[in-house]
Amino acid sequence: MDLSRYSWPLLYKRLRQLSWSDSQGLTELETDTYQGIKLNPEVKEYAVFLLQLSLIKGEVEKSVSQAYKVWEAGDPLDLSVKSLYLRQLTALNLYEQARPLHQHLIRAFDRLERSAQQALLNYAIVFDDLKLLSLLSDALTLPEACREAFSNATQRRLLSAMIKLIFTEFAHRIGDFQVDIKSSNILLSVSLNVSSLEDINAAFYAKMQELITASHCNQLDKIQVRLSPLSWHLPLAFTEE
Repeated sequence: MDLSRYSWPLLYKRLRQLSWSDSQGLTELETDTYQGIKLNPEVKEYAVFLLQLSLIKGEVEKSVSQAYKVWEAGDPLDLSVKSLYLRQLTALNLYEQARPLHQHLIRAFDRLERSAQQALLNYAIVFDDLKLLSLLSDALTLPEACREAFSNATQRRLLSAMIKLIFTEFAHRIGDFQVDIKSSNILLSVSLNVSSLEDINAAFYAKMQELITASHCNQLDKIQVRLSPLSWHLPLAFTEE
């Protein structure tokens, strides 16, 4: 029996390449992760993998419970897995757990891969960490238009209000929250545990329009929101680059 298939680096590679609509692949990976825990119970990375699999399946409330278990057991040692955990905590809106974790990553900033920097960007925007945004603006060479959006108080308040609306409207439904910085705008990509977006889109975007109108912001195209079902989500490897 080849036990290498249960090693956490190999399972992590499979997790990053997993299509979120591949239910069979998800089940097989979950089974192998549990086997990995049996063989190496001291490895903390496995718990982060189980948390990610719960998010992919749309078990958001279970994911919150798993996130607390990971936090209580201590952070994983690997920086890339640590950054995935930060991405998960941000999507679950667990600031108290995410805050010390992001500080650990900042201390290792020079050794971080692009995926970890992206996780920090998600954290900075969701939790309105201006100091971290300033650091990342230089490190990631963000477009000037987006730098202006971060420094503009009116646009920043609108961005914060939109994020608050997202977490209020979709509590216990968010499986991933990704911030994409484009050449001229900020795109908030939210993956939800829903079968259809038809009714959700109309109600949500109506409330978002109310925020926009109340903000009196004259450069609204710089902040956009895209909602999608979890099954549409690309493998992590495609969204971390």
